[in-house]
Amino acid sequence: HAGCDELRQVSFVEALQLLMNLLEQVIKSFADKMVAPIKAMLVAFMEEIPGLLRRSLLLPACQL
Repeated sequence: HAGCDELRQVSFVEALQLLMNLLEQVIKSFADKMVAPIKAMLVAFMEEIPGLLRRSLLLPACQL
């Protein structure tokens, strides 16, 4: 117990800030992993739209 007194206590704000930073890192890594599958699904969807409909909607050929 005596050793614990020597450690600086972390304030609530510092602990909350640390948790928020870690949460931000987790969200960013999750988002990075999701970009490629989402782009692939959008490209597949765009390729399935008939050319005539694509032209009438002014959609470019798959540029994702």
